[in-house]
Amino acid sequence: MADLAHYPRWWPQVRAVASISADDAHVLIRSAAPVTLELDMHREVVDERSGVLATVLDGDLVGWARFTLHPDGPGRTRARYDQEVILAKAPLSHAPAFLHPLMRLNHAWMMRSGERGLARALRG
Repeated sequence: MADLAHYPRWWPQVRAVASISADDAHVLIRSAAPVTLELDMHREVVDERSGVLATVLDGDLVGWARFTLHPDGPGRTRARYDQEVILAKAPLSHAPAFLHPLMRLNHAWMMRSGERGLARALRG
């Protein structure tokens, strides 16, 4: 999960990742909406002991994202994903209010797709 370069292998909406440094990457994301979001991600925390992986986001989305891993029984781990972001520069940041429910639905679909893709990647 700490290796951003491999996200496109399991998260279909992560279209491309260009490594800038060991802790920085430029990421292109496109879901069902006809807009590609460009993000600059900076890995801020990698704490294996506490199971936390956190990144700071800049670009079309500004904020942070965090995976937290917890034991979930013998040989099992539960991953929780949290984020707090705003649409800063994308064309969607000025979308009319009636589109907001569709944007939330699009985001939920993308997150569920990432969850399923990660589960498949870890199983096989």
